[in-house]
Parts: sequence; structure tokens; C-alpha cells
Amino acid sequence: MGPKAGDDRHADFWIRHVWVGVALSETAAGLGLIYAIVKGFPDSIATAGIFLAVLLLSPGLLLLPLGRLVRHPRGMLFFYAWSATILIVVTALALFHHIPLHSSFLLFVLPLIYAGMAYPVAAVIFIGSIATASYTL
Repeated sequence: MGPKAGDDRHADFWIRHVWVGVALSETAAGLGLIYAIVKGFPDSIATAGIFLAVLLLSPGLLLLPLGRLVRHPRGMLFFYAWSATILIVVTALALFHHIPLHSSFLLFVLPLIYAGMAYPVAAVIFIGSIATASYTL
């Protein structure tokens, strides 16, 4: 599930993947927060609150012992849980708007892109299935 112990090249790849995920989360949440404030949704406080929480919490992932985490035999579970959490956040945002094809639905693609960059095929299919079920919800 994770890189072989002592394989620094693979461990470095996964650590960089965390940095990419944090940057992607920060960018999406920052833009979403600006959009929520400018657009002034009726529920903009809840929407802005979700985006603000992502902005504040995502960098905390960089404080984890990433070197040890990515070398652990079940280290990939961290990435799968992270992707599932992002899908839950996106689903919550989409449910606030109750509008089919609202722009918040576009955020479902971000965890898929993130997973598709490095996850094994079976994991991408699993994350894609969760995204599809969430979108259908």
C-alpha cells in the first residue's frame, strides 16, 4: 500500500504529493471563500465557514510526521481518507445550494484529479465511485 521501507525516492514522491494536495486544497478553498463572499449566497456564512475551515486545517497536514507516515505499510490509507474527507466537504457544499449543476458541483473533480495523479487504479475507481455517489446524492 505504501512505498517500501527505506525507499527514499518513493517516500519523497508521496511527501510532495501531500504538498500538492495542500496547495490544491488551499487554492480551491481560497477561491471558494472569495466567491462566497462576492456572490453573497443566502447561506454564504455556512459556505464561507466551510471554505475557511479547509483553509485553516489543510496546512496542518504538513505538520504530520510525513516521512514515517508514507513509509508505513498502511500509509496509503491516509491518502484515501483524505480524499474521502474532501469529497464529504464538497458534498456538504453542494447540498447547501440545492441547485443542479451549481458551480460547487465542479469541486467533485478535484479529488479525482488528485487521486488520478498517483493512486493505484483500483483506488482511483473507488474514489471515483464515492464521488459519483456523492454527486448523485
